[in-house]
Amino acid sequence: GDLDDPLLTERKENTSFALADMVTALDGRLIAILGARWQEIEVSTYDYNTGALGSNYKDDALTPSVGLVFKATPMISVYGNYAEALLPGDVAPEFVGSDPVENGGEALSPFRSKQYEAGLKVDTGRYGGTASLFSITKPTSLIEDRGETLFFTDNGEQENRGLEVSIYGEPVDGFRVVGGATFIEAELQKTQAGLQDGKTAIGVPE
Repeated sequence: GDLDDPLLTERKENTSFALADMVTALDGRLIAILGARWQEIEVSTYDYNTGALGSNYKDDALTPSVGLVFKATPMISVYGNYAEALLPGDVAPEFVGSDPVENGGEALSPFRSKQYEAGLKVDTGRYGGTASLFSITKPTSLIEDRGETLFFTDNGEQENRGLEVSIYGEPVDGFRVVGGATFIEAELQKTQAGLQDGKTAIGVPE
């Protein structure tokens, strides 16, 4: 291609509509949030050198979300939530090193991601903080060596699990501080023939 006038290689169009409602009980101490989202993803890929359409897909899904909050005391709340989302699939590279990929430029099918979270929040008015455990899944893919050709394909899921902690406060009037840390572990699951199951995912720090 011409780097001074690069062509379009990929286009993603996301459309969604969401509806949610909140229900309270026990004099407002228990809060339930229920929701649903219709989501549509359309992905088109184009040849980098000619601009010709390479692949195109459109998919949609209705995904749920639910959250619960219980105010144990006026200062302490516990909560949990679950949500799903439709994510676009990865796009196959044209080459790996100098070797061409047979389905280069092809977009893989969308993936339904799932997220779980449970936590604790403390708010004294002047100081506060949260601590939560989470689990999030996302798709993974790989280059498959088929002898004379290379092929880009799905390869199970990546599960990100961890602990997130944040604190905030106003030690002096007009001066506020906030900080936090996340401890994360990312592992591969449901890989082809289970060969990569349990291994650390690429791109996530230890």
